[in-house]
Amino acid sequence: MRAQDIVRIAREFAETKPATVISMRGISSHLNGVYAERAIMLLPAITGNIDVLGGYCVPRMARLGEPSPIPPEPTRTSGVARREDLTLAVHTISQEVFQLIKQKKQRVGVYMTYVHNPAYSGPEADLVESVLKDESLVPFFVSVDAFLSETTSLADLILPDALYLERWDPETQPALELVPYVGLRQPVLPPMGEARPFREVAYDLAHRIGGGMEKYFQYGSPENYIKWAISDIEGLKTVGGLEYLKKYGVWTDRTAKPLYKLHEQELDPSELAGSRILRDGVIVKKDPETGVEAPIGVRVKGKSRRGFPTPSRKFEAYSSRLLNARTLSRSNHHKEVYTIGSRIGRHFPHPYYEPIWEHSHLEPNEFILVTYKPNVQTNSSTANCKWLSEIHHSNPMWVHEDSARALGIRNGDFVEVSSKVGKIVTQALVMQGIHPRVVAISTGVGRWAYGRIAQGKPFQSADPDTRHIWWEEEGKGVHPNPIIPVSTDPIGGGQAFMDTVVALRPLRRGDLRQEFRREGW
Repeated sequence: MRAQDIVRIAREFAETKPATVISMRGISSHLNGVYAERAIMLLPAITGNIDVLGGYCVPRMARLGEPSPIPPEPTRTSGVARREDLTLAVHTISQEVFQLIKQKKQRVGVYMTYVHNPAYSGPEADLVESVLKDESLVPFFVSVDAFLSETTSLADLILPDALYLERWDPETQPALELVPYVGLRQPVLPPMGEARPFREVAYDLAHRIGGGMEKYFQYGSPENYIKWAISDIEGLKTVGGLEYLKKYGVWTDRTAKPLYKLHEQELDPSELAGSRILRDGVIVKKDPETGVEAPIGVRVKGKSRRGFPTPSRKFEAYSSRLLNARTLSRSNHHKEVYTIGSRIGRHFPHPYYEPIWEHSHLEPNEFILVTYKPNVQTNSSTANCKWLSEIHHSNPMWVHEDSARALGIRNGDFVEVSSKVGKIVTQALVMQGIHPRVVAISTGVGRWAYGRIAQGKPFQSADPDTRHIWWEEEGKGVHPNPIIPVSTDPIGGGQAFMDTVVALRPLRRGDLRQEFRREGW
């Protein structure tokens, strides 16, 4: 992008009130994704668009509870469940699990998944499949799923899960109107076959296994579980709790109004009771259960404000937490060291840009592979919707016409796309609407399981349309994840789906015969 365009867009954003900026997978799925997201968040901060009407607002949502008693924290640490060297990671780094198992750094007795399909949706999908097939690495594999997915088809035991139309669930998400709500999913038909909602299965398993586990599963029916979940929401209890949700489907506090600038709210005397003020103005208070002091606010111009949910209770453009954390020393697959801040051995405390090494050293036939979600499918979840799959069932590789011409690739040609961990064959879609050093392949197709519609196979059923599924012969696409290496953001732990460097090689008639024979086509 030209420098003058960047300046123009920056001025337009700064002069527009209110304004907001939204980012997601295209920005965060990089090795430097955390720094990019932090830089983006500075835009609403410096233009006064944080937590204001029409700006970037702090999420508001109802908090669902859990049945009491709550199980204690595990007594042993796990490198799979929590990576101590990833500063901001708050979740399992799932893309690295199968590498650890393959390298025998993580022992497995039983591997169990719930509606999870890493053999298709994860990076290095072929590695995942090979690990799950190796009983010396995974002796017993249990899959809970509503579909016979690529991963579930490898399981020793399948527990069929109920679909969303067949089960009870409490629902709450960040409210777009900034007034928290609670919704109720209710079954409109019984589960098919032997399928059961997993909440019921977990209850039965705990009571069959025993050994003290059953005391954490005392809720009984799914309806009782929901009563536990909403028991601390006073407004909902007042109007009738579960019975209200059954009748109306959703509850929201009709007396509440959107509250903006929550960070500027003053703490009331009851909240301040027993608190103390540190030298930097942070107000801390002991948790009555744990006895540990935690920040509850900050003194600003003589007033006790609620602040932001950060250690300083301020908007942190400069993060001492990052500065004090050690970096990872090496990337997952590459000989080259890629860690932002590796020259000083620490992360940078402020948003920082350092080019990804491989992206700056591309050979003439090398490109950056990005994946994307087509607008008519919900990633891979709607592959069994017949009309959606009829619209989108193939995914040629987008490539810029100048790049294609330099490599002798014509529109519709078959091309070998290879990375450091594998290769695939697909067709080229030559166009102008893509960066000359980038190629793009969509996700969600190229299925070898998940259902006959997903695979483009016609079949007899009560629906006459299923006999006329035609697109298998045209081609059901190719799945790009087997050639995407496991690559982890060294700060947040996200998978760098958008950083894969691939080499392109046009295939001629002799190459195609060899490839088709190798793949069994």
